Amino acid sequence: TMRHDVPGSTAAWLLYSGSKSNLAAWADFPRTVETGKNAFERVHGKDAWTYFAEHPEEGQVFNQAMVDLTDLQAPAVVASYPFSNFKTICDVAGGRGALLASVLLKHSGPRGWLVDEAHVLEQAGAFLASRGVADRVDRKPGNMFVDIPAGADAYMLKEILHDWDAARSLLIQPAPSRSNIAQ
Repeated sequence: TMRHDVPGSTAAWLLYSGSKSNLAAWADFPRTVETGKNAFERVHGKDAWTYFAEHPEEGQVFNQAMVDLTDLQAPAVVASYPFSNFKTICDVAGGRGALLASVLLKHSGPRGWLVDEAHVLEQAGAFLASRGVADRVDRKPGNMFVDIPAGADAYMLKEILHDWDAARSLLIQPAPSRSNIAQ
């Protein structure tokens, strides 16, 4: 599984896990426990997403790691939920769309919305085409704290809430619902 060219590869995850930026953040773990503050932001002076935008080669490795891990998890997710009950499924911060593609391949009825930053979605078109679902996915660039479109029947959030505290996580919802948070 440490080879890139085999099904079930974890090569990209291993490369990202051993990257200088990731190791530096983990080396500061004791301070994270003491302060409760994000180690990556403290060590690098910015969040991981800004860092990846400024270091696209590392961002590419991270993105491939997420695709590879999702490919390992997707069969269980797809088999355990009745996604065919929905007309439109929105994958929030879904990267290239690996989970959404798996759902759409299993369920022929729904269409998908893939919401992520514009620089991430640039890679999604070719990826979704390679999975055979590009014609069923609308890519919607935006920031998950601001630009999640309302109107989908279901919203998927995979491995994103753990990056934010509770107050920030509550902002990750379709725009019309966001007005209720301040109350």
